[in-house]
Amino acid sequence: MKMYKILIAICLIGCAGSPSVDCSSNNIGGGSNGCGTGGTGSTIPSSTITSVALGTQFTCASFANNTAKCWGINADGELGNGTTTNSIAPTLVSVNNISNIAAGYTSACATTTDGSVWCWGKNQFGETTGVSGVIYPNPIKVAGITNSSRVLMGDDFTATLNKDGTVSCWGSSNAAQCGVISTTSVSPMTVAGITDAVSLAVGSSSSCVITKTGTVKCWGTYCSSSSVCSNYTTPITLGTSSGSFESATQVSVGLWTSFVINQGGYYSFGYNKDGELANNTTTDSMSVSTPITAFSNPSVIAGGAFYTCVVQNGTVWCVGKNDHGQLGNGTTNSSTIPVQVPGITNANYVYPKQLATCAILQSGSLVCWGSNTFGELGNGTTVSSNVPVNVVGL
Repeated sequence: MKMYKILIAICLIGCAGSPSVDCSSNNIGGGSNGCGTGGTGSTIPSSTITSVALGTQFTCASFANNTAKCWGINADGELGNGTTTNSIAPTLVSVNNISNIAAGYTSACATTTDGSVWCWGKNQFGETTGVSGVIYPNPIKVAGITNSSRVLMGDDFTATLNKDGTVSCWGSSNAAQCGVISTTSVSPMTVAGITDAVSLAVGSSSSCVITKTGTVKCWGTYCSSSSVCSNYTTPITLGTSSGSFESATQVSVGLWTSFVINQGGYYSFGYNKDGELANNTTTDSMSVSTPITAFSNPSVIAGGAFYTCVVQNGTVWCVGKNDHGQLGNGTTNSSTIPVQVPGITNANYVYPKQLATCAILQSGSLVCWGSNTFGELGNGTTVSSNVPVNVVGL
C-alpha cells in the first residue's frame, strides 16, 4: 500500500522575497518566525538552518551558507549525492548556492539563488523532470524555471512559487495537483488563475496560495473520511460561513487538510477522521473552514498525514494518528486531543510528515521523532523514537 508522504505546508505573508528562509511546504518560516532570520543588519551563522524537508524515509535541510544535507534511505538517489547508498549521517547535496530544499515521495528538489531549480531521486511521475521512471542520483536542472522564489513537493509532483506571483508545476496531475487533470508532465506548466501569489503551500495532492489581497486559493484533491474525493482544477477560495478570508497571514496544507491564520483567527478545512483539524471533533469540514479550538495562540500550524502539529509559545503540540510515534509524546497511541511533545520549550517551527516529525529550536538545532528505519531521524542510529532526539552532523 502506498504510504502518503505529506509535506507540511506553511507559509507566512512577507516571505516571498526572502530567498534565505523558506516559508512553505515541508519548510516553515516567515515574519518573526523565520523570514529575515537574525534581524536587519545582523550576521546569520553559516550553520543556521533555512529550510527542512521530510521525504518518505529521508530528511533534508538547507543552510545559510547555501548548502544542503540529506540523510536516510537512498535507494533511489534521494540524498542527491551521486550515489544510491543509504546514510544515517547527513551528506552534502551536490548542488551549489541552494536557497531552499523540498522533498517528495522518493525525490527531492532545491531552489538556487539564481532562481533555478534542481531535482534528483526517482522520477516516477516526472516530478524531477527528465525521463519518467529514471533514477537520478545526481541533481539535474529543471528546464524553463529561472525565477523561482522557492520549490515545494507533494507526493508525486513539484511546484514553485515564482517571483512574479505565478506558480509552476510538473509531475503527476491525475488528482488536479497542477490545476489540470492529466497523467504526467515532465515540463513545468503554469497553474491557471494564479497571478498574484505571495506564498505557496503544498500537500500530498493539493496546494494553496495566499494572494496579495490576503485571500486563500486552493486546488487539487480533498477527500472526506467517507472516501468521497473532490478534484478542484479551478482554484477555490477558502473561507468561513461568513465569507472568504481577506487578511490571511499563514496557510498550511496537510493530507486533504488546509489550515489558515486570518486576522488573528485560526481555521481548518477538510478531512478529520483522526482529529487532525484540531477542533476537538472528528467531523469533516468539507464546505467551509471551521475555527480551530484545540489551541489558543499558535504561531505555526502544520499539517501532516492524518495528524497536525503546532508551535505555541515555544512548545510543540500534536494531534491525530500516532502509529509510529510521530506525535512525539512517548507513546504510539493516537489522540484526538492535542498532546504535548516533552522537552521542547523553545521551538521555532515544526515539520510533520507521515512517519516522523522534526522541529527547529531557537538555538538553531534540529530535533526529530518517529520512525527511523533508515536513519531518517538523523541521530546516527536506525532505532525509532517516540520522543525527540537530536540530529547530529549538521
